[in-house]
Amino acid sequence: MAAPSNPWDLSRTAGGSSGGAAAALSTGMTPFEIGTDMQDSIRLPAAFCGVYGLKPTEHRVSLAGAFPDPTGAPRSVRLMSCIGPLARNVEDLALILGIIAGPDGSDTDLAPVPVEDMPEVDLKTLRIAFAPAFPGFPVAGEIRAAVESLAEQLKSAGAAVEEARLPTLDLHDDLTQGGA
Repeated sequence: MAAPSNPWDLSRTAGGSSGGAAAALSTGMTPFEIGTDMQDSIRLPAAFCGVYGLKPTEHRVSLAGAFPDPTGAPRSVRLMSCIGPLARNVEDLALILGIIAGPDGSDTDLAPVPVEDMPEVDLKTLRIAFAPAFPGFPVAGEIRAAVESLAEQLKSAGAAVEEARLPTLDLHDDLTQGGA
């Protein structure tokens, strides 16, 4: 089975296991989507397709339906795996999270904690670190320029912005540590 294509450039992938959901959402085929995320399977397709995706905090959204017995899933699975929303804007993302978060009778590990309204954010109160690239990985010039431009816009709007010094990554070691 072939992976779904990116709707904005058919020569590229929509990414991850929620790629079809992100592609359908970004083209207006659906108002929102629900995806699964263990290793960026919501977040990468959302980024690739120009929509928003959220991997909720552990124990916020029931794993019922994704696992036969969600309460019996090992801690490592509960920590890494989740079900989360995808939407075309942050407000819809928050709305869908509020609907799907909390206990459902099948996954008893979830506390009945309501999702709070999104607070208004004053950029002048934020400290933001950005990285235009990861050491050892190539980054397209357009992407680097876009990240640097966004950092400058945030700084001009009053946020405290500085470039992060990132360590060199060994993705193969990271995957091994995660059990993959």
